[in-house]
Amino acid sequence: MGLTAKRMGRFVFRGASVATLSLMLAGGSAIATEHSSPAYDVSTANHDLSGSDDFRVRVAAALFLGKTKSPASLIALEAALSDPHPAVRTAAAVALRTLGDPSAIGPLARQMKRESAPGTHAQMVTSIEALHAKTATAPAAPVVKYAVKLGNMKN
Repeated sequence: MGLTAKRMGRFVFRGASVATLSLMLAGGSAIATEHSSPAYDVSTANHDLSGSDDFRVRVAAALFLGKTKSPASLIALEAALSDPHPAVRTAAAVALRTLGDPSAIGPLARQMKRESAPGTHAQMVTSIEALHAKTATAPAAPVVKYAVKLGNMKN
């Protein structure tokens, strides 16, 4: 059974539509592909956070960096606290809290004093409080509970 011209046209149109959509997604912005692409990593997110013109890409990169728990992202997130867009500053504060590094308290506190956006200011306060609580509950030194000896045991 052969394809009629009409059916062939639909087939070609659908194939072209799928190909176009695939190309758009492959070459599209980081917003569409960052979480689904295995190539999106800490260095790519750091680059997006510091170099993208789209604040939404910077927000997504900041949140991604917080979830990675990578110490390499700390510097980029601290720098993002002074981003021109308040949504990026808010995302950076959330990411620093998620990252959980107490050394972020100082940069958060300094930026909080200059912050003019109320929501961003509130998030910075929340992040600082959470990081303080984490340091207060962290044990100062590991406690040894058991000793293991290899070899003959004598009583």
